[in-house]
Amino acid sequence: SPGSGLYDNLQQFDLPYAEAVFELGFFLRDPRPFFALAGALYPGRFRPNAAHHFPAVMGGAVPRCPPCGGVVKPDIVFFGEELPPLFMKSLTDLPLADLLVVMGTSLEVRCMLGNIRGPVRLEINREPFGLPRFF
Repeated sequence: SPGSGLYDNLQQFDLPYAEAVFELGFFLRDPRPFFALAGALYPGRFRPNAAHHFPAVMGGAVPRCPPCGGVVKPDIVFFGEELPPLFMKSLTDLPLADLLVVMGTSLEVRCMLGNIRGPVRLEINREPFGLPRFF
């Protein structure tokens, strides 16, 4: 929406491009745009789960570690961030699986698109997944 939409609200942070707000490198340099966006996208209409209970995020403030003052990184995977080593190691077991249970993801991240093949998939998600159903 002109004047009040997402991109208009992000202009105050002088981002090089709007998607930078989701990149790890940019978050590490300046976390304020991410937390402002998180606060704007959480209007309070939804019932939060345990991962949503960031009181500071709700108001757009940058949460800080009380002992050291460092920025608290949210428990999400940013663009440009590596997945945990255990995740990559588990991909070698994928061809041996009879069933793959996938929960809470759009499967839009490129590394996932080429790897979810083989076993029958059970998809549990609020929104439809982004992949065709022929896997």
